[in-house]
Amino acid sequence: MHEDSPITSLSDLAGKRVALGHGSGQTTLLLFALDRAGLSWKDIEPVDAYGDAAQLFLDREVDAWVGSYPSLTRVERESSIRGLVATDGLFSHRSLWFTRRDFAERHPEELAAIVAALQESDAWIQQNHRAAAELFAADDGGDVDAWEHALRTRPFGLHPVSEDFVAEQQRAADLFHASGLIDRKISVSEAVLPEINRLVDPTQADYPDEAGRL
Repeated sequence: MHEDSPITSLSDLAGKRVALGHGSGQTTLLLFALDRAGLSWKDIEPVDAYGDAAQLFLDREVDAWVGSYPSLTRVERESSIRGLVATDGLFSHRSLWFTRRDFAERHPEELAAIVAALQESDAWIQQNHRAAAELFAADDGGDVDAWEHALRTRPFGLHPVSEDFVAEQQRAADLFHASGLIDRKISVSEAVLPEINRLVDPTQADYPDEAGRL
């Protein structure tokens, strides 16, 4: 929120324009936040903005923004802002890796190599924040310093899929369906192949990115 915004609570979002990268974890975060306040997707005016969200917020064309780094770095530099709700305690906001069930079952060695490569990539980024930031900026645009800040403040690693995470994903799926964002109910547990968890070494991870998702 802008520092001078009249919005002081989640319930104040009713009827307001909220910018986000729709279809990303930001949608789930917003749904969880609205649900906490007894609101739903239909109670706000979502603005699907992605790369334009920061500028829309700075130009005050939206009332609120589900902000994240590296875009948030620019906004922090150019405007006085305050947070309405933090991700911590609301949503684990874990990155997801998906594979087809038939591939996982028929090609375990190849899948193990992919998991190992992801772990190696994570380890390299943690030891080379600046070089990694330059790669991200070259590929996705944006400021190298902002990318470096985002990488330095974000933990990395892979964890097996846990029961708690499945439960969180089920809650998200139920909210998506109730909001009309998906047209059918989904059973998340049916999309999990537990054998994949054995490919992930939890001693190598300090952040619960989730592998084993189908």
